[in-house]
Amino acid sequence: MFLLTKKIKNKRSYMFCLKYGALLLLFVFAFLQFALILRHKSPYISDSYFYKHLFYQMRGDSYDQAREKVVSQLNIDQLDKIGKKIFGDEESYKYSYSFFTKRPLYPFLALLFNKLGFNEFLSFLTPVFLAYAGSILLSFYQFRLGLSYFQAIFALALLIAFYPFLDWSTYFLTDTIGFFFWLLQLIFAYKFVTAGTLKYLALYVISIGISLLNREQSILMLPLTVTLYLFVVIFKDSQILKNRLAILIKSTLAIVLFYLAITIIFNQRTIAESINYLQNDYAFFSKTFNLSETAGYLIKTIIFTHIVFLIDLARHHWWFTFVVLGLIGVTRMIIFSGKKQFINLLLLSSGLASYSFVFIYPVLSYRFFYPVVIMIVYFFVKFIFEFFEERQKLIK
Repeated sequence: MFLLTKKIKNKRSYMFCLKYGALLLLFVFAFLQFALILRHKSPYISDSYFYKHLFYQMRGDSYDQAREKVVSQLNIDQLDKIGKKIFGDEESYKYSYSFFTKRPLYPFLALLFNKLGFNEFLSFLTPVFLAYAGSILLSFYQFRLGLSYFQAIFALALLIAFYPFLDWSTYFLTDTIGFFFWLLQLIFAYKFVTAGTLKYLALYVISIGISLLNREQSILMLPLTVTLYLFVVIFKDSQILKNRLAILIKSTLAIVLFYLAITIIFNQRTIAESINYLQNDYAFFSKTFNLSETAGYLIKTIIFTHIVFLIDLARHHWWFTFVVLGLIGVTRMIIFSGKKQFINLLLLSSGLASYSFVFIYPVLSYRFFYPVVIMIVYFFVKFIFEFFEERQKLIK
């Protein structure tokens, strides 16, 4: 009896290791990479110091005291010309700072950890690290909705191996936290549309509301849900899905309009001002531009951004391969597959909504486009495995 019990326990342990061992190894690898990258660089860039400024003010400092603390941590002479202008000129600093006051979540989380006894560095590191770990876990969960366990592990390995994701996740910024919330919103949206449970709709709305205090990119959930609805209509999916998506769109629209109203009431910076900020080289200049000049600037910058991206792909052959095969996978799903899996349409809509941001704020920084990476990786893996499975069937 004892030997039988021992065999059962050993079998359970073996099955557990077989099922979760690869996932645990990927987590260990991801955490080691995070630590190694963090060890060899500073996690602070210019944006990080404005979050520190907000943190100091939340801790009780005045605006001037917070600015003095931030500037004292910098060697302004070693900064580039834009950095010298921003941190060396009081008016430029104040203007740049005004773009960050609508993002209080990250410094507030840092404050909470600071209250728990963490030092300043760990207070800023912990929210980012937790978001990084959470993003990996939620990415795997989403991959599993449309892929086998092994395929999802493979897809997750590709995401973790994508160096810009690793690198940007180690900076004290809001992007990784924003990515975590984006994935969370996708899961709640998926759960609500497929199951129809209202608690998931409530969680979806709450998640968007909180994430908008972190970054304004969650506004893109509106074009995401609209795109998803159009796909469901085009591919003639069930009326139940259409009805639930209509509710999702209305809920998203309500929270977005509420957020925009709050930003207007509290006189926060608009997207037009953000574009002007970009036109002026992040407040290095203080020029005014008319509508036609701004439109011309956007068109040129959008074209330039895509050219730079293509050059980047040409320099990284594996990236080029993944992108091309991923897009082939998308095309194959749209044209040749019969009934479309809802998760496929959701991840495609997510990637398209994230990509649309480049037409609003044309800066090529991969930290803004993690959902696009998820989409490419997912459809690349799906296409590759389905392709070889079909070839194997033909051989037999």
